[in-house]
Amino acid sequence: MNDLHRQKPAELLAREGDLTAIRDRLADLGAGDVATEVDEILGAIATYNEQVERQMAKLRDVLRAVERLDSGNGDRQQVQEVIGRFRMSHD
Repeated sequence: MNDLHRQKPAELLAREGDLTAIRDRLADLGAGDVATEVDEILGAIATYNEQVERQMAKLRDVLRAVERLDSGNGDRQQVQEVIGRFRMSHD
C-alpha cells in the first residue's frame, strides 16, 4: 500500500485508490470496523474534492483573468470587469 501510514493529509488526497484497497483488505481480514475508519477518510476526501470543485467553478473566470494579467496577456480593466461580474452573481 506504499507506506500509507506515513502519509500526511495532503498526500492522502492523491491516494484514494490505495486507501480503497486497504479498506477492502481490512474487510477481507474480518476487520470491518477498522475498514469503516478508512471509509471516513475516503468520505472526507470526497467532500473536500466536491467543495474545492464548487469553489473553483465559481472562481475560474477570476483566476483566469488574474493569470492572464500576470502573464502579460490581459489588463487590469479585464480583471476588474470579471471581478465585478463575480460580485454581482455571488451576492
